[in-house]
Amino acid sequence: MQNYQYNLPLLITILEDEAALDSFVRDTFHFDIIRERNFELTDTLFNPLRGKEEKLALLEEVLIIYFAEYFYNFLKQLIDNGDIIYYEKIRDSFLEKLSVMQHCLYAKVTTAIPLSDTQMDRITTKLEEFFGQQVFVYNNVSHHFSAGLLIQCGDQMIDLEVRTAFDQLKARLGVAQAAL
Repeated sequence: MQNYQYNLPLLITILEDEAALDSFVRDTFHFDIIRERNFELTDTLFNPLRGKEEKLALLEEVLIIYFAEYFYNFLKQLIDNGDIIYYEKIRDSFLEKLSVMQHCLYAKVTTAIPLSDTQMDRITTKLEEFFGQQVFVYNNVSHHFSAGLLIQCGDQMIDLEVRTAFDQLKARLGVAQAAL
């Protein structure tokens, strides 16, 4: 890694002091959703063959309206340092350190359609009961998803997708038929 020397606990402390931690975390999740939906953005920002100027121009032209100042400046710093290609590792490290410092977890719930506030609250409550600590949940809507839920929380994955259950049922029936 080129300049990958970020003091993430210090970043968390600064964000807390500036009352910007919640918006930074929200922007982190929002950025992931935008990346998943925009191939051009992903191809430009995370392509090591693309130049810094092109990446900064895209950030300024397209992404400036989506993010609060701290997250926008963080992305800009990653681009300036040549570290944007390590964004996912940095994000994961940030969320892991934040989870430890705040004694909480962050869960991404992927669905085919947006969840209502009531559904989000129910999922949050169930995950908090399951993990025994505070869980912050965000909803990732994916058109590649058929129905159900895919929950990623730390290194745990809970797959409640209808297609997965259907595939498992087909496999079991196939095994049962082969045994006959």
